[in-house]
Order: sequence, then structure tokens, then C-alpha cells
Amino acid sequence: MEKNVLDLSNTLFPMKRKSNQNIWVKGVPIILLSMVSIVLGTFVFDSKIDMNGDNTSYYSLAKVLSQFKGYVNSFGNEMTPHSHFPPGYPFIIAPFMWISKNLLFIKSLSTLFYISSVILGFFVVLNFNRTKIIESLFIALLLATNFHLLKYSTLIMSEIALVVCNMIFLFLFLKNEAKWKDSILPDWKLILLAFIGMLAFHIKTLAFPIIGAAFLFFLVRKKIKLAFGFLIWSFLFFLPYFLRNKIVGVGGGYLAELLKVNPYRPELGNLDLGGFLSRIETNFYRYIGKEIPHGLLSFPEVNSNVFPPTSHLIAGFGILFMILLGWNTLKGYRDFFLFYVVGTFTILLAWPEVWFGIRFMISLIPILLLLLGFGIIYLAQIISDYFQFNRSFLSVPIIGILLALNFGWVQKNPLELPTIRFLRAYSKADYPPAFKNYLEVAKWSKFNLPNSAPVACRKPGIFHMFYDGPALGYPQVPDQNEFIRLIEQNKTDYIVIDQLGYSSTARFVVPVVRDNPELFSIIYQTKKPETYLVQYLGGN
Repeated sequence: MEKNVLDLSNTLFPMKRKSNQNIWVKGVPIILLSMVSIVLGTFVFDSKIDMNGDNTSYYSLAKVLSQFKGYVNSFGNEMTPHSHFPPGYPFIIAPFMWISKNLLFIKSLSTLFYISSVILGFFVVLNFNRTKIIESLFIALLLATNFHLLKYSTLIMSEIALVVCNMIFLFLFLKNEAKWKDSILPDWKLILLAFIGMLAFHIKTLAFPIIGAAFLFFLVRKKIKLAFGFLIWSFLFFLPYFLRNKIVGVGGGYLAELLKVNPYRPELGNLDLGGFLSRIETNFYRYIGKEIPHGLLSFPEVNSNVFPPTSHLIAGFGILFMILLGWNTLKGYRDFFLFYVVGTFTILLAWPEVWFGIRFMISLIPILLLLLGFGIIYLAQIISDYFQFNRSFLSVPIIGILLALNFGWVQKNPLELPTIRFLRAYSKADYPPAFKNYLEVAKWSKFNLPNSAPVACRKPGIFHMFYDGPALGYPQVPDQNEFIRLIEQNKTDYIVIDQLGYSSTARFVVPVVRDNPELFSIIYQTKKPETYLVQYLGGN
């Protein structure tokens, strides 16, 4: 009887088959992946501080945690309870600060998380594709060479910690799910799964869909007691930080920000239904035509303010089609991955348009790359069955081409495309002139301003790290009298006028300094592009 090549869900990725691979056959790819990841992580490692202010905020939060001072803001006039960033990532890196607070050491932890994610990705692939070690290896190499995973492997940011948490969650879930009985008293591995899931949630609240996906998966499998046991343990791990916020009187503001037209322009008010539907449509095309091609493969980044070009939309839909083919092969776990991926993108579609970029979907990149790899293997199986040859002769070269593109071997200028060559060149480059001048002002302030003089600036976390004194965000209010009242209230005698490219400096700081020359005096100025340190004289 002729084989139906269109039904490959059983033959392509067998779910419950004893592996005939000995430890050496699996060990060689693991050693190879470890070596490749270590070499790549070292090759692109960037010793500079990132221009994103969040990384210094995470560093400061972890530093005070390591000193047992609580989860507090430490670079303002006084320590205050912090609630903007979830505590997961600072709690992870805080113990390492007992070893060293050196920036390069803390940055290297992200490289370790990246390497761990690649190895875990290989084990996740093996769970579905036990008989094709070479294909599993090449899919894992897609993760190892991904531009964005490598980029975040050298930053003090929560994204790569979230990736490794999600990969640990997937590994535990796929390895043990079939063994768990329907009981309200789960074994320790399910409790550990709930802990890892809630740790991911405390790293980024966007991780909630992976917890919801596991809960819904148990419900669909009619393991009702197990589902609610998992939910109860997840809630217990959520409770401490929730109660802490209630006690200190703070709370996250993400929901309120989601409802605004623009979180950075609160005066524009909240969205109406039409605005919300328009946001969903905009984000749909943005993710299909920008973030997915750019996030998974070496497609050039598209300006956030323009509609995706046709070529990117075609590529995005093509990638999505291959991902769906790969998802179709995951017999036994299709619903789990559906709940997780669709749940995450449902949130992203409601995301304010100003929150653009790959960082919001980076936790999905390993999953989407695995599904893309499975889709390529699925297609290779169909073609190989028709022409009667081994599917690896087609699947491995196709994935190999994608790997070559990730390295950037085909481009003349390393800065043309998001590739490993780009990251290498960027890691060796100096700071952009405007940012370099901003740091120059911070360093000058450290040795020339009165002790503990508060400075208002655009990126207070970064300024504080190089100034080693109080740094606050400047008031973002258009009314000049209100601006002056707030800096007096905050006892802010110094303000930085930067050229970092953010509109708020030109909108809120420059007009009040320009229109009130009797109240402000420039005390330090860099070379072009000029960055100014301005003293407020009104309080004297």
C-alpha cells in the first residue's frame, strides 16, 4: 500500500520512542554546540555599556538587592520601593554580585544564559526528532547563530534570562508531562515547573502565556486536578511579590499604559474602540512584515514608522507558513504550542505601537526557530518521499544556507544586515558621538559637582552609573512653570541637555532653558554634537 506522504505527524517526530542513540552520539553534538556557542558569545562580546537605560536600572536594582537593602530605586534623591521592572532578573543576578560587581562579569552572565539556551534547545528538538541527530544539531545551530539571541547575550538585560527560563520550562514540561498523574498533589517536578514558569513571569510579565498554555494543556488532556494543582503552586509563587507591592503601596502600570494612545504622551488620553482595532491592524502587519523576518532570519530592519515593504510581507507570510507546517508535526503537543504562541501574539497585537522592536518577542524566537526547522524537515520529507532519497540530503543544506546567512559571509559591508559580522563590528566600535558626550558630562560631574547634587537627565540610570550621585528623570510636562516647580520640588539644581535623539529633551527641557535665561546657566559643554550641563539658579 502506498504511503501517504501528507500525514507525517507520526513518522517525522515520534513522541514516545526509546532512543537508540548512545551517550556518545548525543554527547558529540552537545560538545560541538557548547564550543560554537562559547566561541560566538566571545566573538561578539561587547564590553561597552548599552545605550538602553534599562540595563543600568537592572544593574542598580540587583546591586541593592545584593546588599540586602530591598527592591528599591537607588539612584535618586532617596531610596524608594521599585515596581516598574519585575524583580526576577535582578534577583537572578544579585547573588553573583557577591562574587563581583564588575560590569564585564555581570554581562558575561548573559553569555552563559545564551549558551544554556542553545543546549536546552537541542534537547527540546531531540524530544521530537530522536532519530535525526544531524537535523537536531542544525536546528539548534539556528538558535546559536541568531542575531538577536547573540545580541542580548552581551547585555545586562532581562530578555536572555527569560529565554533560558522558557527553555528550562519547555525541557521539564516535555520530558515529564506524560508521567504526571491527575492529582491535586503533584510531584516535585511539577512544583519546579510552576516555580520556573512564575520566575519567567517575574522576569517579564509577557511570559504569562507559557503558564497559561501548560494549564490549558492539562485541562484539554482532562487532567483537571493536575491543572489546578499547577495553577495553585503558580499562584503561591506569585503571591510574595504581589503582597510586597500591596504592603509598600506600589503596583505595576502596564495595564494602564496599554490603554493609552501613547504611554509617552499621556496627554493624548486613552484609546477608543476604533483606535484599539487600528492598533491591532498596525501591529499585525508590523510583526508579519518586520519583526518576524528580522527576528528569525537575517532580513534588514525596517523603520518603525513605515509600512512593511512587499518583499518583507511575502517573506513574513512564507516564514509563518513554514512555522505552521512545523507545528503540524508536533503530534501530542500542538495545542500547548498553539496556546503559548497565540497567547503571546494576542498580547503583542494589543501592544502600543511605540513599544516596537524584537525585544518584546525575543522569548518566542527559539520556539519559532524550532518550528521553522521542523517545517523545513517536513517539506524535505515530502519531497524526499516523492523522489526516493534521504530527507537529510535536502533539510540539512537548506538549514545550512540559513546558517551561512546568519554569519553574514555573503555581504561585503558587515553593517548592511543583522548578522554575526555586524555584532562583531559593533562590539569593536566606539560609542556614538552623542552618547560618548553624554557619558563625558556624567564623568565630569562626578569630579566637579557638589557631593550628592541631584542631576535631571534623560537616562538617569546610565548617568548615575558614571556620575555615582543622584540622577533623576527630568519633568516631562509642557508647562514651563510646572517644569520649574517640579525641579524645585525635587531639589534638582542641574539638568543635562543631550542629543541622544529622544524627542522629550527638545519638547520639555530645551524650551524652558531657552525662554528663561535668567534662571539657567551652562556650566559645562562638550564638543559637537554638543551636550550641556545646565545649572538651575532659581533656587539660590
